[in-house]
Formats: sequence, C-alpha cells, structure tokens
Amino acid sequence: MKKKIAMLCALGLTVGSLAGCGQNNKNVPAATEAAPVVEEAVAPEPEEVSEPEEVEEETEEESEVEETETEEDDDYEEVAPDYPTLPLPAYEYTGDDPYAGVITEYILNDQAQFFGDCDLFMLTPVIVKEDTEDEKDIKVYGSFWVDCFKLFNTTLESTAGGENTGVFHIDNTGDTPFITAFDKVGDGEDYQKDIEKYFGVEDGLIEKLSTEYTNLDSYRQDTLSNYVNSNGLYIVQFQDFGHEAIPIPNAPMPTDEELQVHYTSPVGYTIDFRLDYMTYASLGDDQDMYGGITGVTDDALMTLTKWTDKTLDQVKEEIKAELKDYEYEETEGSMFGSIEAATTDFVTKPAKDGDTVMQYSIVEMEDGTVFSFCAQNTFYEDDEKGMLSSDIIGEMVNSISIP
Repeated sequence: MKKKIAMLCALGLTVGSLAGCGQNNKNVPAATEAAPVVEEAVAPEPEEVSEPEEVEEETEEESEVEETETEEDDDYEEVAPDYPTLPLPAYEYTGDDPYAGVITEYILNDQAQFFGDCDLFMLTPVIVKEDTEDEKDIKVYGSFWVDCFKLFNTTLESTAGGENTGVFHIDNTGDTPFITAFDKVGDGEDYQKDIEKYFGVEDGLIEKLSTEYTNLDSYRQDTLSNYVNSNGLYIVQFQDFGHEAIPIPNAPMPTDEELQVHYTSPVGYTIDFRLDYMTYASLGDDQDMYGGITGVTDDALMTLTKWTDKTLDQVKEEIKAELKDYEYEETEGSMFGSIEAATTDFVTKPAKDGDTVMQYSIVEMEDGTVFSFCAQNTFYEDDEKGMLSSDIIGEMVNSISIP
C-alpha cells in the first residue's frame, strides 16, 4: 500500500480524478419612569390623602419587576450544543421496511472485519423489489451501501465504503425473519452477467436499480438523519473524500470552529486541517491521505506514512525510484512541520502550467522510525491561481507534530 500511494503522488493524480449558532437577540424591556405625583388642594380627609401614595407604591413595584427582568436578561447565557463524543451508538435500522433490519445486521456483522476501526459503521439499503409470495423464501432485490465513518467534531467523514448488490433470500415463517442466502452480484467482468442472472432482464429491475442508485446520497442522507435523530446526536453533516459535505436535514450549519480539526492519527502524528478545504481517508495502520475538495482545492493531495520496516536510506531510494522520470531537486536540513529534526526533501521541477508539483519530505526520529509525506498541487506561472491549494498544504505541513 505504501508503494501504491507513492506512485499516486508520482503520477500526479488529482483528487478530482479519485473517484454558527449565533446568539439570539435579547429584547430587553425599556425602563419606565414613575408617574409624577400631583398635589391638589383638598379637604383634610384622610382617605383622600392616601390615593397618591397607593399610585406611588404600585409604580415602585412595577419598577422592581422591570429591574428584575432586565437583570435576568443581562445574565442570559447561550447554551452550547451538546457535542457528540466517542464511542457513538452502534447503528441499528429504525425504518419501516420489515426486512431491511435483518439485512442490515447481516451485512454489518459480515463486513466489519474488512473496514477496521469505524466511529460509525452504517448500511443504507436501496430496495427495488420485495417478492413475498413464498413466506419461506422471500426475495429482496436491491443494493446495500456500507459506510465507515470517522467523527470530526460535528461532521461524519466517510473514510471507506462498499456496494453490496444482489438478492437476499429470507425465511419469514418463524417469530423473526432470518436470511437463508444472498445472491451477490460480482465485481468487474462478473457484474453485468450476475445482475442479469439475479435481477432478470425483462421486468425493468436493472433499470430501476440504476435510476435509484443515482440518488444514493439522498438515501444515505435519510439514513443518517434517522440515526442522528433517534440517538439525539448533534451531528450536522457527512462528507465523502474529495467532495463537499452533505447536510443532515434540519440541522444547523457547522460553525467555523466545528470545521477546524486538530487530529491525532493512529499513525503517530497530529495535524490541523479544515473540513471545508480538505478531506481525510485512512489507508491502513501506517498511512493516511488528505485530499482537496472538487471545485475548491481539488488539485491538493497529501499522504503521510510511517515506515517501521525500512531505514532512512531505504526510504530515500524508494522515493528516488518513484521520481526517476521527473526532474527534481534534493535538499537536506529543512523542517518537517513543527519537528526540529533534519529532513531530506525531494521537490519536482514543473515545466509548464498545469504540471503537478510534488514534494517528498522524510524525517528519522530518535527511535529510528521514519516518517514521510508526499504533498502535491498544480503549478501555475501566475502564483495566485494555485494559491489556495498551496497555502492549505503549507499550513497543514507546518502544523504536523510527531510526539
């Protein structure tokens, strides 16, 4: 996998080719003045003298109430959202379909081993037909999408996903339905053959599935909305690698603070980045990738790798081999983020506008562990054209720290 990503950087693939709660206005009641007491010449009768005193007492009471209301408003403090924390509740299907629940449980249990650590492991069913004629062999036709989400503040970032298209066979003769078989459509060359075999070519199921699958993001949006609402979670959006975030229906927009991430990676480093400029994907226990957002920073890509099985010199030679078809400059002694350690840098020399600029930096820690990153963005003679991606990459690199 390490070599695959090194090649990714060397080939200059862009990400596009892969694949605030404001404070409420407080209406403070205006203070009113007590009405002046008008003295009149009247006969010395006690009951008449008491009238202005009663008015004055009532006015004082009203003033006290107004002062109390003003003090309460002055003491008002906006309640901060109850931000989600880990671990998140496990996903369970809560919809109305009588068979989607058992299918969800089946797929998530079966495939969890292939997705590693997910903060949320979720299934979105896209069902196009249910044949319930035979209770002992109910058939559910559809495509079932798996998401492995990582939680960043109030955003769920999909770091991996997978399609499971086919026909589920379900026995519904007992107290609860259970799956007896799954005719799964294969990948690649087997896909067309299998989908025609299992879905048939005459009743339009393949066309219906294709049409519904174009709305997959809407299905995922609904699935996440049900999950968030049923668990009372303050999660406002989800995001795929290289794409803008998709909001959870009726959720507030993320604040600027919620978009700023300070991430401690299991790979062994910390980094700062913004979710409105860069997206994240884990490529295993020893490698992470960050990619720009289509139409915003889509030419920005960075991978960070921990090498536990190679020496510094071996990593240098591997990178040189990846750059053999490029003109590059090798330098020594620069900085790797905030780490005060010598690095070796390899920077390619672009020939024209549109060429990809790549920079590899390598650092060896005191314990002998080697870390490297490969950063790339597009070169332009006019620096302003690529300034955003270049600045974002630069800020991320400068924020890197390795304990």
